[in-house]
Amino acid sequence: MAEAAKALQTTAPSILELAPPDYCDAVIEAYKKDVDRTLLRENLKLTVDQRFQKFEQFLEYALELREAGRRRRYMILEKLIQRAAGRPKDLEIIAELQALLDERQKPESPK
Repeated sequence: MAEAAKALQTTAPSILELAPPDYCDAVIEAYKKDVDRTLLRENLKLTVDQRFQKFEQFLEYALELREAGRRRRYMILEKLIQRAAGRPKDLEIIAELQALLDERQKPESPK
């Protein structure tokens, strides 16, 4: 990670050509009035390594949310199966719901 950060720091100034200080884009100015730039300023105070760490923490959180959603969907399917088991007209769909639940509970393959 440190090597990637160093590479980014050394190449970033040459990649980005900044506009002259007196350049003003009307569209950008119209959007700027509605944007709170304090978060941007705070993030720009961080080192590249600190920004990568923040991103990794965010990514871990996003994966936790995805897993929580997946577990919740399983719970919903299980409840549907339990309800269907008590109603004669739904008995024929129980096998289908169970197959769907079994398929979703298989470990996800890495993408």
